[in-house]
Amino acid sequence: MAFFHTRKAFALLFVFSIIAGFIAPTFLHPQQTALAAPPISAPKAPPNPPVYPSNCGGIFANVYNVGTGQPYASIGAVPFSSLPPSSIVRIHYRATPYYEKVFVNTIATANQPVCIVGVPGPNGELPIIDGQNATTSANMETHYDGSQQRGLFTIIGADDGLLPAYIYVEGLHFRNAYQDYTFTAKNGTVRNYTTNAAAVYVQRGEHIRITGCIISGSGNGLFAATDDDGNITRDLTLEYSYVYGNGVVGRDREHNTYTESIGMVYQYNYFSALRPGSMGANIKDRSSGTIVRYNWVDGGAIVVDLVESEYGHPVLSQQPNYHTAWVYGNVLINRPTSSANGRSTVHFGGDNGGDTPIPGTQPCGWDTGQDPTDCYRKGPLYFFNNTVILHVSSGHKTLLRLQTDEQYATAYNNIVHVVGTGYNISYMSYRGQLNLGLNIVNRNSSPLTDFHLNQPGPASTVVGHTNVTVFTNPAQTGFVNANAENFYLLPTSPAINNGTPILSPALPVTNEYHATLGARVRNNDGALDMGAFEYTPSLAMDTLAVFNPNTEAASLINTLQDSPPPSANLNFSPTPPAAVVNGQWVMGDWDGNGQKSPGVHAPNGVFYFTNVVGSTTSWNGIWFGLFNKPAVVGRFNAGINRDCFGVVDNANFPPYGMAFALYFTCDNAGGNPPKTFQWLSVLLPDNQGFSGAFQFTAGDFDGNGVDSIAVRRGPFIAWTNVPPTTVESAFSYAQYIGTPSSVDYGVVLGGDWDGNGLDSFGLFYQDGAFYRRNDLEWNTGRYLLQRVGVPIGTPTNAVNWRGHTGGTGGSSGSEAGSDSPSTQTPLGLVGHIEAESPDVTKQGSWTIQSAPTASGGHYVFSSDLSGALTLQFEGTSVEIAYLEGPAFGTFTVLIDDVGVRTVIATNATAGHASTVVNYLTDEVHTLQIVPIDGTIAVDTFNISTP
Repeated sequence: MAFFHTRKAFALLFVFSIIAGFIAPTFLHPQQTALAAPPISAPKAPPNPPVYPSNCGGIFANVYNVGTGQPYASIGAVPFSSLPPSSIVRIHYRATPYYEKVFVNTIATANQPVCIVGVPGPNGELPIIDGQNATTSANMETHYDGSQQRGLFTIIGADDGLLPAYIYVEGLHFRNAYQDYTFTAKNGTVRNYTTNAAAVYVQRGEHIRITGCIISGSGNGLFAATDDDGNITRDLTLEYSYVYGNGVVGRDREHNTYTESIGMVYQYNYFSALRPGSMGANIKDRSSGTIVRYNWVDGGAIVVDLVESEYGHPVLSQQPNYHTAWVYGNVLINRPTSSANGRSTVHFGGDNGGDTPIPGTQPCGWDTGQDPTDCYRKGPLYFFNNTVILHVSSGHKTLLRLQTDEQYATAYNNIVHVVGTGYNISYMSYRGQLNLGLNIVNRNSSPLTDFHLNQPGPASTVVGHTNVTVFTNPAQTGFVNANAENFYLLPTSPAINNGTPILSPALPVTNEYHATLGARVRNNDGALDMGAFEYTPSLAMDTLAVFNPNTEAASLINTLQDSPPPSANLNFSPTPPAAVVNGQWVMGDWDGNGQKSPGVHAPNGVFYFTNVVGSTTSWNGIWFGLFNKPAVVGRFNAGINRDCFGVVDNANFPPYGMAFALYFTCDNAGGNPPKTFQWLSVLLPDNQGFSGAFQFTAGDFDGNGVDSIAVRRGPFIAWTNVPPTTVESAFSYAQYIGTPSSVDYGVVLGGDWDGNGLDSFGLFYQDGAFYRRNDLEWNTGRYLLQRVGVPIGTPTNAVNWRGHTGGTGGSSGSEAGSDSPSTQTPLGLVGHIEAESPDVTKQGSWTIQSAPTASGGHYVFSSDLSGALTLQFEGTSVEIAYLEGPAFGTFTVLIDDVGVRTVIATNATAGHASTVVNYLTDEVHTLQIVPIDGTIAVDTFNISTP
C-alpha cells in the first residue's frame, strides 16, 4: 500500500500498529516549527515537497524508528553497516536537525528494498539532516576514508564491485554539505567538506530512488558517479523533490544536481536558484539515456546541461541510448544574467573538448592523437512540449546550445516566451543541426536569429522555420498570467489543439508538473496542446444543498456568492415514498450523468434516492439498516462512474476508544445488495484530548478521482486517501479547521469549492453561515464566508451539491470576519497605507515596532506562520515595502486569493526593500501577506491607479 504525503499538511498523523488484531492509532499533536535558519532559502518553493506516491509502503522485516522518544535516539544508532534487505529506517521529525552523516551500502532486492524515510512533523515539516558540525557514527561503513568529506548522505559500495541496490530515500531534507563547514569523521578528526561535496552522494549503486526530498545549501545538491572500475551507477531517479541553493561561490563546476549514470530520470521536481554567486548549472548530467520530464527548472548558468560521460565513458558510451536524451513537458526559466553574451537554456553534446572536431579519424579520448569531441553525445536530443521563458533584459538568450556541428536536435510543440526587452534571442549558439517542428515563439520586441550573433559553424543548419509561429505581443501566447508566472493556457491560446502527435522514439506526454501534486495526469481531449500544460476547462465547483429534516424541505444553492440572491435558490419538497422525518439527507450522482440529486437514509433502515432534482414520486430504495448511523456518499470505486452510498458504524474498543468502520454499496438496482467493508479504526479518541461529536464526510483529497473518508471532531479534521475498496484505511492527514463560529457545533462537509479538482472542507452553521477553505494545509486560518441564510428554516443539515455544469463562482465569498456589508461591493483604499493602520486587517500575532527610518515611524512584524495581513484596495498597482536582513524570512503575496509572488527578506545586510505588482485590472482587489518562514516585517503599502 503506497502512502501519499501532503504539502503543508499533516502527514502520518496516525501511526498504526497491529495489537491483537486491532489497529491502534497514535495522534501527534501540532507544535511550532523551530528550524535552525539555513544559509540558503528557496525563493518560490513551498516549505515541503508535494504529494508523492511512496516506494516504501510495504511490510518490512526490519523496522528502525529514529527520533525523540523512539527506540533509536540518533540515526547513527541504527546498524547501517550491517543493514539487511527488507529494512526501513523511519527518521521522525524533531525541531532540532539531525547533525549526522549517513552511509548506506546494502545490496537489497526489488522485493526486499531498503528504505530511509522521513516521518514529517505536525505541519508537514521534513526531518532535516544537516552537514554543518555533523558527526559520523561507528555504525557507518565508509569503505575508504576519502569518501567521508564528499557527501552528507552517501550511498557507497565496496571495492569488490558489488553495488548497493534498491535503495529508496524519501521525505528528508539534506543540507549544508559545503566547503565552509566541518564535520567529525569516523575516526574522530574534524574535517572540512570538499569543494564538490554533495548533500546526497551516490558513489555507486543501482536502482536508486530519491523521492519527495529537499536538497539544499551544499556544493553539489545531488552528485552521482560512474567510472570504468566497477563504480557503476545505474537506474537513478530523482522525483517529487525540491532542489535549490547549491553551488560554490565563484565557481562553475558545482551544480544543483550533477549526475553520471546508466539511465537517469528527473521527473516532477522543482529546481530553483543556486547559491548566490555560484555559476553552476541547475541540472548537469553526463548519463546515457537521460530523461528530463515534467519539472519546473528555474535559473542556473545553464538551465539543463546534458554533456558527454566522463569517468564512466568506457561503460556509458557502449549503452544503446548513450547519444539520445529526452527533455519534455518542463517549464524552463532562463533568468537574467550578468553577461551580455547571455546563456543557453539547454546545452547538449559535450564540454571537455571545445566546439571543433579534430579533422581525420582520431578516436574518442583526451590523450594525444585522440579527439575529445568524438566522445560527445551526438543526438538526437528530443526537445518537445516544453514551456520556455527567456528573460532578455540583461543579455542574449539561446534556446539550445549544440556543442559542435555533429549534434542533432529536434524541437516541436514548445512554447518559447520572451520576458523584457533589450537583447536578442536565437534558436542555437553557433553550432549544430536543429530540425524545427510546430512551435510557438513570442519574441516580444527581441530580434530572433538562427544562431547567436549569426555566427554558425561551417556545417550547422536550422530547418523548419515555416513550422514556427512567431508573435511580437506578449499577450498573444495566451498564458493565464505570465507576469505572475502562471503558464497555464487561456481558452484563446493558439497553443490549444495545435501540437504535433508524439511518435516513437519520442516518449509520450502523459503528465504535467503540478506544484501541489508534483505531477498530474495531462488532460486528454483528443488533440495535444503545445507547451508543458494542456488546457483544461475550469472544473465544475461544488455548492451547497441544505435540508430541513423535520419538514422534508430542501434548498439547492447554485452559487458560492456571499448572500446569494433569491433566484440562486431552488427550494422544493423532495417527497420521498415513506416518512423520513429526521432522516439523513445526502446528495449524490446516482446515475453517472454528472448531476447530484437527493437521497435520504430513513429511520426505517432504507436508503431512498432519486435522479430528479425537485419534487418527484420517482424514487428507488435499497435496504441498508445500521439505524441512525452517519451516512456518507462518494465515488468510492474507481471502476464505477457514479456515486456510492455508505454508512459509518461504530463500537467501543476499550482501552483504545471508539472505533469505526464504513459499509457501502455502489449497486443501486434496489433490494439488499452486498455491502463492502473498510476498517477506519479508532479516530480522534478521548484519551488523546479530543472531544465533541463525530461527523463524517467524503471527498477526493488527492486528485486521483476516487473519494475517501474524512472525520471531524471539534476543531480537528482527519482524513485518509486510501480508497474504501481497500480494507484497511490509513488516516495520515489532518487539518485544524478551528471554530470560525460560536453559534453552534456546525456541520462538516467536503467539496471542491474552487474547481481545482481537489476537495477541501467547510463548516455550516444553523444561522446559514458557511465557512470554507480551499486548501488542505494544517492551519492557514483563511476562511471564505458565504452567508446563505435560512431559506427553509431550522434545523438545517448541509451537504455539497453539483448541477450538470456545476455551481458558479460568483464572487468568491467575503473573508471571514469582514465588516463589509454583503449587499454591496466595498470600496477599496488608494494611496499610501501604513501597515500598522487599522485599515490593514491583522490575523494572528503582529507587533507594532517603532523605528525612525520606517514610514510613519513604525512597522509591523510577526513570526506567526498562521497569521496574515489583509488589505482591500482599488487600483492597478501595489508596492509592498518591507524590511530585509539576516533575521528576516520569507512571505507570499496573494492578490484575490492567487499567490503572485514569494519574497525572500533574508539578506546579509539589513535595510528596506520593496516589491511591486503592477499588472492588475482597475478594480477592487484583496491583498494578503502570508508568512512562510521565519520573521517578516512590513512597513507600508503604496497603491497606484491609472
